[in-house]
Amino acid sequence: MTNFMKFEPTLESVSKHEVPTWYHDAKFGIFIHWSLSSVPAYAPVDKDLAALLKEEGELAMYSHTPYAEWYQNSLLLEGSPVQQHHLKTYGKDYPYDNFAEEFNKSIEAWKPDEWVDLFEEIQAQYVVLVAKHHDGFTLFQSDTPHPTKRKWQASRDIVKELTEKVKARGIKMGLYYSGSLDWTFANEPISDFRSLALNGSTDPVYVDYVDKHFRELVDKYQPSVLWNDIGYPPRTNVFDLFAHYYNTVPEGVINDRWIQIPARGRWIFRLSLVKKFISW
Repeated sequence: MTNFMKFEPTLESVSKHEVPTWYHDAKFGIFIHWSLSSVPAYAPVDKDLAALLKEEGELAMYSHTPYAEWYQNSLLLEGSPVQQHHLKTYGKDYPYDNFAEEFNKSIEAWKPDEWVDLFEEIQAQYVVLVAKHHDGFTLFQSDTPHPTKRKWQASRDIVKELTEKVKARGIKMGLYYSGSLDWTFANEPISDFRSLALNGSTDPVYVDYVDKHFRELVDKYQPSVLWNDIGYPPRTNVFDLFAHYYNTVPEGVINDRWIQIPARGRWIFRLSLVKKFISW
């Protein structure tokens, strides 16, 4: 399928975009989670989350999340395995931000060709790289730097380098970006479903920051998959972004994690009845 129609910034228009043939045919892909959490590379994996939720509640579940990329959040939860590990390994005066220096030093030796050799060998048909996870650290050299954190990005443009290598082998390249969650803009850690729903920033500065990043990813790298996670900041027309993407990458694919929770409507998540409902 090659769709050359001009898309407008409306739901009606972007809904006419057809899923491309390459995506229907692609049966195997690679999803790469790489962030500062790769430095400590730790998460507890000895608990069943469903059992924890049922027996000990939401806080216990989030405190024992087995996802290493949630290290920064888990570090703030009192008594969590990650907090205990961090204190034992790095000490109490070693903040998460310190991992940036070690990460940037380590990627000096990174050889993207070796990765792509493996992707080709195992016949992967597409690759999706995390361009920014919840810690807010970007793996691309952005024209829109973080407004408050100096050099909060990789020292090499990992997105650019890997995208070029992957596309050169005829493999589709996609990009993930954490739209709603960015813990450099959050005041409190996530400890339950309610705080998860409320964690995404509604600050106009952040809304503009995310929009510029997404458009930059589209314009510079033209990813075959545009993958947003958790949700998207309110006060912006996502259909305008979708139209821009489809007009730039006609055979692109967008995932379905773009829910927007209005800033004025978030009070509802503070109600006890709603909290009980979203806690199952």
